[in-house]
Amino acid sequence: MPQQELATLSGLNRSSIANIESGKQRVLLHQVLQFAEALHVTLGELLPSAVELPQVLTTETGIEKSAYLEKLRRMASGRSEGESQS
Repeated sequence: MPQQELATLSGLNRSSIANIESGKQRVLLHQVLQFAEALHVTLGELLPSAVELPQVLTTETGIEKSAYLEKLRRMASGRSEGESQS
């Protein structure tokens, strides 16, 4: 899903979506709910699990955060976990 489309569906502007994706802007809980609704997924699919959470919180630029962000990008683009970005 393009950033502009997600922005429109979630009530944000495209630059906010880009900033959230890059980690420059924090996302608020109500925005996560809007993203889940726009992407037709559950909150559980967007949020890290209890096992993943400590890694995401303590690793600002690490592999774990990158992998988690890539998972979110795949979901936003409609790709499954096994599909690569082309």
